[in-house]
Amino acid sequence: MIKFVLRVIFFIIISINDTTALSELAHWQPLSNVGLPIKYISEIKLAIAPDGTPYIAFLDSYNQATVMKFTNDSWHIVGIAGFSSKYTRDINLSFAPDGTPYVAYEDCSVGYYKATVMKFNGINWQPVGNLGFSKSQAKGISLAIAPDGTPYVIYADRDIYINVMKFK
Repeated sequence: MIKFVLRVIFFIIISINDTTALSELAHWQPLSNVGLPIKYISEIKLAIAPDGTPYIAFLDSYNQATVMKFTNDSWHIVGIAGFSSKYTRDINLSFAPDGTPYVAYEDCSVGYYKATVMKFNGINWQPVGNLGFSKSQAKGISLAIAPDGTPYVIYADRDIYINVMKFK
């Protein structure tokens, strides 16, 4: 334990003396000088594609989902803006190993905020399975993609039971 404490103290002393290293660690840099070209967004999620490209997913002022990616020093809409129905909430963003973006969200167009997963096919956003596939409301939905490309979601239903589902 004493060796560990001494190593930490030594690291702190070296770090304090190395002001260049400290100043480099202390600075956050803007991705670009241009902000997002939209207003009135909520539930912003950030994810990095396997190729290193930053993407964001968010809900617009109509609570519709939009995904954008950062390329060539600016943000570009992926597919079309507002591709989900109105009254969407709790959007999540993830990527398949091949770079395909997926979103999961609570979708009120097919029942009271049921789970919907969409993926971008290079042109449009398309459903993965049925829209609103959960039996009831999908609270706190979260999305992950396995190394083999299988999408998984987890959410709490109306009765607060936890559901983990995968798409076959």
